[in-house]
Amino acid sequence: MTSPISEISKLAEDSSPPATALTDLSFEKYTKTNGVDQGWDPALYRSSAEVDTTAAPTIDWVVNRQSMPKAGGTLLVVTVWISATGVIDHFELEQQQPSGDWATAALSSLQTTVMEPATLGGAPVASTMTIEISLDNHIQ
Repeated sequence: MTSPISEISKLAEDSSPPATALTDLSFEKYTKTNGVDQGWDPALYRSSAEVDTTAAPTIDWVVNRQSMPKAGGTLLVVTVWISATGVIDHFELEQQQPSGDWATAALSSLQTTVMEPATLGGAPVASTMTIEISLDNHIQ
């Protein structure tokens, strides 16, 4: 008999979009629009509070820094859904400073971030987390 945790993990892995679906990295594509389900179920992902170890990038979050404003501080608050295999399946922009249309381009490569998945009971599980990416006074 399999445990409910392993069943949830398997369901999360089975529901992950194929890698080819991740080539269009705009976050709008992966949100529910006009009530149409885009093929993933956020209920299959555990919150950071529910796991033993949280998911984490192996090096750092991959963002397109050239797309960010050139002077002053920038802030992106993003919720990410990470599969049990460490793939960012989905993300949504929650907040940005300063305002403007730069955030979509800045996040265009976020899903290429190599992740260590969250674990529960020693096994990798699909999870969600909210991250803050900030750069202060960077000039490029």
